[in-house]
This record gives sequence, structure tokens and C-alpha cells, in this order.
Amino acid sequence: MAASDAEAAPPSAAAEAPGSVDTSAQLAALRALMAKYEGGALAAYIVPSEDAHQSEYVAECDQRRKFISGFSGSAGIALVTASDALLWTDGRYFLQAASQLSTDWQLCKSGTLEKWAATHLPRGARIGVDASTLSIDAARRVTHELDKAGQHLVLTPANLVDEVWGADRPAAPSAPVRVHPVQFAGRGVGDKLAWVRRKMREEGARALVVTALDEVMWLLNVRGADVLYNPVVLSYAVVTMGDATIYVDGKKVTDEVAAHLKGEGVQVKDYNAILPDLHALAAAAAAAAAAAAVAEGGGSGKEKGEEAGKEVKVQEGGKEKEQVKDEGTGGEKVEEKAREEGKVEGKGEGKEAKAEGGSKEASKTAQEGGAADAKEGAAGNSGEKEGKEKDSAPVDAPVYGVWLSPATCSYAVYQAVSKQLPAEHLLLHQSPIALEKAIKNEVEIAGLRACHVRDGVALVRFFAWLDHQMREQQGAPGYFKERVETAGSKRKSTYATPTRRSSRIARGSGGEGEEKGGGSSEGKGKGRGRGRGKKEDEKEKEEEEKDEEEKEKREKEEEKETGKEEGKEKEEKGKVKKDEKEEDKGKEKEKDEEMTDVHEGDGDKKGEKGEEGEKEKEGSKEAEKPAEKQGEKQEEKEGEKEGEKEGGPVALTECSVSDKLQAFRQEQEHFMGPSFATIASVGTNAAIIHYKPEPATCAALSANHIFLCDSGGQYLDGTTDVTRTVHFGRPTEHEKKCYTLVLKGYIELEQVIFPNGTTGHMLDVLPRKALWREGLDYPHGTGHGVGSFLNVHEGPHLISFRPKAIQTALAANMTVTDEPGYYEDGKFGMRVENVLVVAHTERAHNFADRGWLKFEPITLVPIQTKLIENSLLSKPERDWLNTYHARCRKELSPFLEGSDLDWLHRATEPIKAH
Repeated sequence: MAASDAEAAPPSAAAEAPGSVDTSAQLAALRALMAKYEGGALAAYIVPSEDAHQSEYVAECDQRRKFISGFSGSAGIALVTASDALLWTDGRYFLQAASQLSTDWQLCKSGTLEKWAATHLPRGARIGVDASTLSIDAARRVTHELDKAGQHLVLTPANLVDEVWGADRPAAPSAPVRVHPVQFAGRGVGDKLAWVRRKMREEGARALVVTALDEVMWLLNVRGADVLYNPVVLSYAVVTMGDATIYVDGKKVTDEVAAHLKGEGVQVKDYNAILPDLHALAAAAAAAAAAAAVAEGGGSGKEKGEEAGKEVKVQEGGKEKEQVKDEGTGGEKVEEKAREEGKVEGKGEGKEAKAEGGSKEASKTAQEGGAADAKEGAAGNSGEKEGKEKDSAPVDAPVYGVWLSPATCSYAVYQAVSKQLPAEHLLLHQSPIALEKAIKNEVEIAGLRACHVRDGVALVRFFAWLDHQMREQQGAPGYFKERVETAGSKRKSTYATPTRRSSRIARGSGGEGEEKGGGSSEGKGKGRGRGRGKKEDEKEKEEEEKDEEEKEKREKEEEKETGKEEGKEKEEKGKVKKDEKEEDKGKEKEKDEEMTDVHEGDGDKKGEKGEEGEKEKEGSKEAEKPAEKQGEKQEEKEGEKEGEKEGGPVALTECSVSDKLQAFRQEQEHFMGPSFATIASVGTNAAIIHYKPEPATCAALSANHIFLCDSGGQYLDGTTDVTRTVHFGRPTEHEKKCYTLVLKGYIELEQVIFPNGTTGHMLDVLPRKALWREGLDYPHGTGHGVGSFLNVHEGPHLISFRPKAIQTALAANMTVTDEPGYYEDGKFGMRVENVLVVAHTERAHNFADRGWLKFEPITLVPIQTKLIENSLLSKPERDWLNTYHARCRKELSPFLEGSDLDWLHRATEPIKAH
């Protein structure tokens, strides 16, 4: 779940789609407000995705970009002008945005908002934005480009989209806060506060303003429910050398939470008091610094700040003011060029060059983190870390600075502080909590391992159930087989749409999947020595395999004369075989069809009869169609079955199977809810990377198409995120090859050994190597951090080609996902994802005493072997898969029984050399 900015390019017009959302009324109302804005009309208005805490996922009342554009993805930014409406998002959401945006909107797949504005809007243009929705870093980027173009950023006191939304805007969330016990958190609040204060003293900070919601939750050992899927509460925290305060809606604070916070010395104040309090705090810090400077004979702090900076004109609410501009972090100056490029338009924006310094410091932290913070944090022992920090921290050094994190602190918070505080005392760099939270303690690691076992149990039960339902309802071969082996059955026509695609699937290596899948008693020996892709031997091998299959079918037919298969046909087809003669005819017909499939080879289809011949004429267009048509027919049949008797089989749709998966998770201990909306996607929908099925439009599952399931759970002891791609029919050779390349990439990354100080940016190439060799790739990053009963997307580290991945080195006891994929628009998508823990490893040598790290998977869910093209795997790769499956079997078996346990054993059988 991740993406890169390129040079500015003309936006591509979004074609009207059936699922598009009409927002013309919202656009008209917003443009009217822009035209009559106080101080002069606004040429454009910026609508970011983020809330006042720069969150990736936001509460319903803060989904302004979705309201104005209709696009519901988690990432993106909109710009509305008098005549244009534009949306920028990343590669994960291109297909989704194209389907949701109306023709009023343009989808921009490259370039940036600020570059587009600087190029297309006139000099002197005034561009509005709500300062609370823009981070300090974002403000720096935007104002840098606008300043070069002679344009101005106008900070609107009220959010104009909120004014358009009016009374229809959802109410602010009101769910209660809950205490997160130390038995799950691993560290007490007092311990965390003491650590934070030592960090503050080292940096010369009088106060730390904590604005990221997950950081507030981690620091104070509380959780909430204000943002769907993320156990956070809308709040701020401010830590000084003597006090700690949480700013939150008091109605959400229960007696238990109040007692918990009071016991830890934490005050509770109203959420809306944060900006006035920060203004006062900064003023007090400035006064103390000035008094100290006078006492030392060095002049006032304010004078020093003005000498260090330069004046720029700013605009707020249409009025120009003078503002001091700072040049670096912690009083350090940056180069004059950097100062000039860091201009900020807007009240209180004068400290923007400080953000430049913050970025440099963040980069420095990333480079040194491997040898310092990364090594230190890798131990996962807070006591050990604190001991080191105590030794190095100054004891009585006077501190005046206020510490803000430029990536997660809004520009509104920045203004409240920068209006009062001299530049040299404004500290703009990453919050110390971000890295400390990412490096899990031993209790959190143990909890994450435990919850992944329970999550794996739920996933195995889900796939075992789904496998059974697909075979029973649709007559599909199922999870393990590529062919239906029921003699005399007409189920083939139930699941196989006779298009060019299904015929190509039929020509695949029947039975090879059974050997890969562990060779059940029914499938052993089938497909051996077939050598898919070796066309020179294909005809001979197909003849031999045909004979073997026919012989086995005859043997199975004799064993299954009990009438059980007739009973199944009656349930699925609504017909009962009247006599043996009809049954024999059906058997012979199916044999003939399969023989035709085997002998056709890889060329164009020919010699097909009846309906198959008619559908073949439609060619590849029909082959590329999604499962909707078949899904509609299947839904009708399933609906009829449900109507026959109460409690009948569940219609298998993307939504219904998502609900079933959650039901299996709900049975697990400590389950609190999903960690994100389940991405259950069939066929063409799987190509939409962050697809979310909706009841009115979701597709039915089909044995003809790939099924991608990306899901996760929130447990009191951890957060999970796992993706598996499966096929319940006969995958094409192309699908198998692509899936195997993705799996090879996953294994390549998971098995890498790397030194301390390595960033995710350095590693992102590894899972792409196998795909790149074939000219393929995927448009998102490879991995993100995962919280401990917190956000499923956790920073500051990530594995990605994005520049942000350069800033933070990976360290022991971090969690990170490994999730390469491949997507073909209009056809299919596939992804393999596990959560990994970074761990120390000993090597024969230790170059430069750097220390070495490795990845350990904690996700325990079988990987479908039927989708693997065995000949493409090396022996080490096969060994890895067999070892992983052996571990899944060992750790999950004690919690499963009956058919679920049988399914697990079959799904984890070792694969053999091709």
C-alpha cells in the first residue's frame, strides 16, 4: 500500500465512468466562495487529504477531499480553480480515481500541484488553503514554487470546503478513550515521559509538541476509535520538563482514563485550547530566552532571531504582514541559497527555512541512524537505551526551544509558535517518538508474534471454507486442483465460461498443480515430467498425460458408483440422472472435450462446437472481460438456492467473503476490529491496488479469475496485514509466470542480509529484480511499518523507491511489510504480503563493526502452490517455501481441527523439484 512525483505534465482527462461521483454542485459553491473572498478573489483553493494531524486515514468529518471530488482513496490532493478541478494521487489509486472522478475533474498522474499552479496560474495569483490541513513540509514545498512564480499562498481562517459542506458535514467522532494496559504496551507512561525529556534536553527543547495521533496514543498508553480502523483519538500532547498535557474532547475521557492519566501526572485540557496554549508557551520561552541573553550581555533573543533571518511579506485573511524568517534548525544557519528558496507566503511562515534545516537533519539522522539510533534501538530494551541516554544528557542546561515535527505538524500549529519564538529556538525536525515507537520493545514483539498466529488460524479457516464453497457452489476445481476430477459430472459448464481465456486455461498443465500443492492422494503422480513451456516436447507429453488421465478417470468412476456424485449434481444443477446410459453419455462427452483441449496446443482455438464456437468468435475481448456476467448468473443460482430453504449457502461475492473473513477473526482472542477495509477483489478488480468492494457493485467470485485478498486485524497485542492471491480454477500460463515472479521478488527481499544503517530505499530494488528481467514492475512501494495495536501504516521507515525512504534506516525490532505485486489493467492483479520483523544476525565477519540485520516473517498463512510455475523457482527458493510452510503447519496446527486441520496439512505439503 504506497508511490513518485515526476516533472509537471499536462493532466489526463478522466473519462466518465459508471461509478463516478457528481460533485458539480460542491464545485460551484466553492468557486462562489473563492470569488468573493475577503481581500480579493482566490485564483485557486487547495484541498489536501489530511486532517489537522496530517493523518493518512481521517475521520469522516475530515474527508474534505472526498466530499469535493468524489474520490475516496487515502492519498491525494485537489486543486480547484475558476475553471479547472484537478486531483493528484499515486499509482495505487489511478484506476480507482479514474472510475470515481466525474468529467468535471482531471486526474493528474505526474507532476505536482504547486508546479501546475506556478505554470498555469498568472503572476500575483492568490491561492488559498486551510493552514491546519497543510504540514510544515508541504507548506515549504508549495510556497517555494509559488514564490518563484510571483504567486501568494493565502491562509484562510475557516476551511472553505467546510462552509460548502455546511449542516451536512458529519459530526466529530465521540467514541470514548480507553487505557492500553502495560501488559500489551510493554512500557509505562512515566518511563516514556522520562525518556522523551532526556531527548528534549539533548536537543535544547523546552517543550515537545506531539501532533501525530499514533504518537500521542503510544506516549500516553491510550487508544481511541475516532478514525475508522485506526485505534486513535483526535488529540495533541505537549511535554515540558515539568508537565505533560493531553488536549482532547473531555467527553471522551472516561473515569478510568482520567484516573490513568492523573496517576501518570498528565493533565487533560480541551482539544481546542491547543493553539492559545502554544502561543502562550512560545511567548514564555521567548521571554526566558531574552532575559537570559540580556543577563549574558548578548542582546535580546528577538534581535538575534531578526539578524539570523530576513523579512518577507505574508498574507493571512487577505492582509499583508511582516514576518521574521529563520534559517536553520537549532540556531544553525543554512546556506543563503537555501534561505532564498525557503520563502513562505503566509502569516507566521517566516520560519520556513527552518524546515529546510529540519530536512537536512532528518537526512543526517537516517545516515547516522544505522550506527547510532538504529543500533541502540535494535536491542529492543528500553532500559538499556535509557541508560545510555542518561549518561550523555546535560543535566542543568537551560532550554528554550519548542520542538515541532515538520512532516506531522500542521502549519496552523507552526504559526501559533513561530509568532512568538525567536528563530534560533524553534526546533523543526522529526519527533523523537516516531523512531522509538517504530522500534518495538520485547513485549510488543511477543504480542505481534502471538496475534499473527491467531490471525493465521483465522485465515486458514477462511480459505478452507472458501475452497469448500467454491467447489460445492460452483463446481470449481478448488484451491489445490486445476481440473474437476468428478467423472460424468457437468460441473465444467457451471464454472467454465467457454471463452478464449477459459480454453487457454484448459490447455494448462492439468494435474501439475496437485504435485506442487503437495500431491494429495487424489492427485499424486499426475502431471509429472510435463515441463510446461517446453513446446518441443509438448505434444508427446500431452498424449501421454491424456492416456494417464483417462485411465485414472475410469478407475475413479468405478470407485464412485455409490451415487454421491449424482447427489452433488442434483444440488448444483437441479437435475437427477435418470439412468446409467445418460450418465455414460455425459462421461464420454466430457472426455471428448478434455481430449480436444489437450490436443489443441498453444495456437488459436479451432474445432469447438456449439456455444463454445460462438463465444470464441468474440476473441480476446471476451477473454479480458471481468467476471460480472458469470457472476450475475452465479448470483441468480445461489439466490435460488438460498430461497429453497432458510440458512442456505451464502452467495460468494467480494463483500460476503469479506464479512466471512471478519467473522473468523472475531472468534480470535483480543480481536478489536479490522486494521483496514478488506481488499477482496476478483479478476479485473484485483488490478485496482486499493480496491474496496461495495455491496451495490461488488463482483461475484469466479473460478475463472484470480482472487486477491488483502486484509488485516487489530488485536490488543498487535496489528496484522496480509495478502494472499489464489485461483480456484485453472490459471493461465501467463498468470502463473507473473505470480511466480512476484513470489521470487518476495523471497529475494525477505532473505537479504544487510548492515546497520541500511535504508528501505536501498532495498526496494530487490523484490523488483525478477519482474524487471521480464519488463514488468509494480507502481507502489514494497513495504511499510506496522503498529502495535496502532496504525497499520506506521513510519518513519518504509521500503520504497520514494525519496522519503532515504531518511530513516531500518533497525532491529522494527516491523515492515514485504509486498511486491503485479497488475494488468482490465485483467488481473496479484500480490504476496507478509509482515516481517527486523532482527540481528551474526555473520562470519563484521566489516567496520557495523553489525548485520535480517528479516523474520511473523505472518503465518500458506501460499498457494497451484499458482506457482515450479520451473521458475531455484532450489533455494523452493527450500524457502517448504521451510515457511513447515513453520505454518507447526505453529498453526495446535489451534485447528477437523477439516480445517486437514486443509492446512494439504496446503503446506512441500513442493518438489520440477
